[in-house]
Amino acid sequence: MKLSIITINYNNKDGLQKTIDSINSQTWREFEWIIIDGGSTDGSRDLIEKTAANPSSNVKYWCSEPDKGVYNAMNKGISHCEGDYINCMNSGDVFYDSNTLMTVFDDKVYESEILYGDWIQDYGSYQKNVHLYTPVDMYSICYGNICHQAMFVSAGMMKKKAFDESYKFLADWNRWIEAAVEGARFEYLKCTVCIYNMDGISSRYEYGDEVHRARQVVPGVINNALVRLNKYESNIYVRDLVDILERGRVCSLVVKVFIKIINKISRCI
Repeated sequence: MKLSIITINYNNKDGLQKTIDSINSQTWREFEWIIIDGGSTDGSRDLIEKTAANPSSNVKYWCSEPDKGVYNAMNKGISHCEGDYINCMNSGDVFYDSNTLMTVFDDKVYESEILYGDWIQDYGSYQKNVHLYTPVDMYSICYGNICHQAMFVSAGMMKKKAFDESYKFLADWNRWIEAAVEGARFEYLKCTVCIYNMDGISSRYEYGDEVHRARQVVPGVINNALVRLNKYESNIYVRDLVDILERGRVCSLVVKVFIKIINKISRCI
């Protein structure tokens, strides 16, 4: 099992240093590292060159040149990958700790196309732990997203069809929805994979039009059913029932059955 790590960067030298330190600290070393810089002018190129000169860093390829945006840079990185799985750890983002890759890959064999774990959102003054409900199904991926830094995605799947560069913010989410429609298997890793810097571009802007467009990948009849289910689950009474159950205020069999029915519907449609 070999991993390809892609790091993209543009004029974020301080964030890039954090990412370099995190990747270099990993105790599991069966990975290759591709660094794509968009022609930075803040000293990032010198930092990348210095990192790549150290054989122990496992940098297979790097470049510093103008690109056409985030997903163009990611796709450029994908074209150089030779691992079984790909992780995109952008500058400013880090693995949870030095044993993260050891936890995920050491002595393990996976058959699923997409592996994912939990992550921590770093807002600077505070952090938020994000735990996904499992298993991932058509409904959960259409009305939620998985932080790509917390994912390890089949290189074969991504080389067959990489990110749609016409998206500015949500090409990764669009690709995961496509994968779900195609029948890709999502496997939960039961660990925290990364700390995601919330200063990134995709966390700073509104992108409602891209949300609507990404969901159009789902066939019409199914998409309509998902929309209705979302409206139903968004109902305040349903949310209150979930809250009651999660807080352990009641152990009503009726409430438990009700929630199971909702989850069953979302997995079947």
